Amino acid sequence: MLLSNEQHFVDIRFRDDIDRIDWILTGKEYDIPNTNKIEFQHEINTNVPGFHGGEFDVGNFNSIPNTDDREETGEMINPQTRKVQPYREVWRSIDPLKSTFENFVREDSNSDVKVPCVVLKVVQKPGVNYIGTVVRLGNFLQGALLNKDTETYNCAQYYLKDGKWEHHLDATEVGKDGSDDDIVPSIPFEINENLIELDGVEWEVVESNL
Repeated sequence: MLLSNEQHFVDIRFRDDIDRIDWILTGKEYDIPNTNKIEFQHEINTNVPGFHGGEFDVGNFNSIPNTDDREETGEMINPQTRKVQPYREVWRSIDPLKSTFENFVREDSNSDVKVPCVVLKVVQKPGVNYIGTVVRLGNFLQGALLNKDTETYNCAQYYLKDGKWEHHLDATEVGKDGSDDDIVPSIPFEINENLIELDGVEWEVVESNL
């Protein structure tokens, strides 16, 4: 998951046993005051049919003894069984300037090095049937875009190497009828202005420290 300074996130998850995307989430997280809980407000959730934003889940976070990792526990609907079940996740922060997709380097919590951070969102106006978010954090960038009418999506990951963005992943899901007539537009990765139009979709920068 890429999480921006202002807590916008894009989370692309894979199945361990097969080489395919299992789950895509975008949204924003909020600390719940005076608790160890975090609320994740979702905009895209590909495991919930017909989901177009507006729901959230809450996780309990605790430090794991003798490590720099955190444990998240809670309950949520299992997308395979559609039943509410307990879950446990381990969160580990990595250095977005020293890591690659193949080699993760643990984040140095004492580092004061500025990490480039940019967030794009699809401009919402009458007639727009897409929602989407792109997060660039250090040398990593990933984004997701959903067509609310057809429930098709596109997601992508890029890595900045030697000053150039290299494509790491691009995955598109076809429509409910199995056709690919409605192609979901591409994910922008060259962010050099505050408003970007790509394949007929307008994206605007909503956060940046550049």
